[in-house]
Amino acid sequence: MTDASKALPRLRRLLLASLSIFTLTSCAETRESSTAQREYRAYGQTWKYSTVDRYTKDWGFGSTHGIFGIRENLDQFVYLVASDGETIAVHDRIFALQRDGSFKKVECCKTPLTQAAVYNFDDKLILYFRQTRAKTTDCVIYPESQPQQVDTHPEKGPHAQLFGEFDPKSRAFFVRDFLPSFSPEEFKEKVGARGSIEQTHKFFYANRRPFICK
Repeated sequence: MTDASKALPRLRRLLLASLSIFTLTSCAETRESSTAQREYRAYGQTWKYSTVDRYTKDWGFGSTHGIFGIRENLDQFVYLVASDGETIAVHDRIFALQRDGSFKKVECCKTPLTQAAVYNFDDKLILYFRQTRAKTTDCVIYPESQPQQVDTHPEKGPHAQLFGEFDPKSRAFFVRDFLPSFSPEEFKEKVGARGSIEQTHKFFYANRRPFICK
């Protein structure tokens, strides 16, 4: 067999591999959607709030369906624009209280369950989102009315409902409160079945409690 004939199978494999990579790459998909800006008034200033959702789909390792396969991600980007024009990436500036009094940066907004929202409650900017205790704090927090699940599957869940207040000096949100429980009867009376998401979260905010750090 000549050198040229030996090289043909190798060349064929390289061509097939290149074709496979091209095919997989051509299946990649990215979509973005954004919300209209909302104007808030807090801390004696005007703030503009908006979000961008980015959906991506591609092929690679670490898929939810196996070692190699389709990977899907939904990332949320949350922005505040201050009166002076500074754009603040909220999703990258969230810090949660720890037992020693320090604050740890918290991952946010990388799954549909952990997406965030900023509201204008009590002349403050309040962040609402969900996250697991393991990714948030070494203080005690738990899902509403489920304190027995504090240490069950700490990495994957359950997710607690969290609240953080904006600090206009450091331009960051500091999370110290969670929703431990609420009265369904009171919720029905004050919010009802037709209440908006904002009304629901305002009710939850009114029933928040500090992290249990002792």
